[in-house]
Amino acid sequence: VHRLIDTTYLSVLIRSSSLVLAVTFAIFPTCVGFVDIPSLRFGAYYVDTPRQFGIFIFRGNQIIRDTESKQIKVLSKPSRRTDRGWMPSKSVEVKQRWSGDLNKVTIGEPITQTITIIAEGLTPEQITPLKFTESTKYRTYPDQPQLSQSLSNSGIVSQRVESRAIVPSQSGTIILPAINLKWWDIETQKEQTAELPSLTLDVLPDFETSENSPHISKFNTNNLVPHLTITGEHQNTSTQTNSSLL
Repeated sequence: VHRLIDTTYLSVLIRSSSLVLAVTFAIFPTCVGFVDIPSLRFGAYYVDTPRQFGIFIFRGNQIIRDTESKQIKVLSKPSRRTDRGWMPSKSVEVKQRWSGDLNKVTIGEPITQTITIIAEGLTPEQITPLKFTESTKYRTYPDQPQLSQSLSNSGIVSQRVESRAIVPSQSGTIILPAINLKWWDIETQKEQTAELPSLTLDVLPDFETSENSPHISKFNTNNLVPHLTITGEHQNTSTQTNSSLL
């Protein structure tokens, strides 16, 4: 049970006014069957308006009121639902943003993908974590997810934010697969899919590294000048070789 928000307002009737307090709760059943919601008791004091003098208010008799008890039926999970996760909601939205220019992705340099999942009527812990596909063309480094929620009279809206750094390991074309998130629409009683489409990236080679890396074919052997000194004759020959790089 989550207490969402308290709202107070003034209700004016003929010759009388009342201060109304509305308390909104969100209830998340944990089992199938019938759930009994007990009555709640609220106490207040009746104030006679003509007996209010300045800052002094004379309290009248105490009034005790009880809400009606309620019994609700909790349905089981549909058999045709997906096996991964269970997200019964009114609305689920998935959106993303990227760091950097996707038209200038370079091998070895990370780009960051941030995905935000917004679900109505769920707690942040009920949002199914995303499952990313691995590849030999790039490496991924996920961050810890960030969970948050907002409360209002209409209910609870939660967010789950997942970020990952993607580092291409080779140049050329790489394809990031689509991301699908299954959820159950409680209004239509049908399974829905929130999807981010696949993305194709053209990864550029690292020109700076390739230009600065040493290659034996670029080495100038013309500057190697041998200095030979030969002494002795025939078999009694000793050779001294010096090489210097100019």
